[in-house]
Amino acid sequence: MIEEKDWEWFGGKSHYVNADRCGYSLVTVIGGTVVSTIGDYWKQEGDESPSEIGIGRFYETMTFPVGGCCGCGCMQPLYTEQDGLVGSNSPKEAKETHMRICYEIANGGAKDDC
Repeated sequence: MIEEKDWEWFGGKSHYVNADRCGYSLVTVIGGTVVSTIGDYWKQEGDESPSEIGIGRFYETMTFPVGGCCGCGCMQPLYTEQDGLVGSNSPKEAKETHMRICYEIANGGAKDDC
C-alpha cells in the first residue's frame, strides 16, 4: 500500500487537450500512476454555462502510467497508455471518483518508476 502522505498533488491541469478551458482540475501521482481529473469545461469565452467534456459527462478522471521524470522532479504522464476513463457530472462526484481511484491505486501497490 502507498500511504496518502506519499501521494504527490500537482496544481496544473493534465490530460485534456482543452484543459486550459476547464475550471476544475485534480492531478495526483501515486507510485507510477498519474490520476487526472478535469471538468467545468467552457467551450467558448462568453458561454453561459459549461459544456459536456464528453458524451454525457461534465467531468472525467483518467489514469496514466508515469512516462518519466523531467528535470524539475515532476512526473510526466505517458498519455499513449491511458488505463481508463470515468465520467462524472458534478464537482462533488468528480472529487469522490478521483479519490476512489487514488485509493484503489494506492491499495494495489502501484510501482514508482522514478
